[in-house]
Amino acid sequence: MLVVPYAGRFKTLGQRVLAAWNDSREAARAFGDALPMLQRAQRVTVMSAHAPDSPAPALHHLDAWLA
Repeated sequence: MLVVPYAGRFKTLGQRVLAAWNDSREAARAFGDALPMLQRAQRVTVMSAHAPDSPAPALHHLDAWLA
């Protein structure tokens, strides 16, 4: 999902990106498709969440891939 302000002028649009990760095939595809935008960003923050009874999503592979 891409969320942008609906009104106004913003010179820094896309410089700070918040991306959600859940260790799924779909998330990997979304990150791959968004790679051009992620490369142009000054900062990319990755957020993940999981249910208390499920394992935390692995982020080390994603971190290495984004680097």
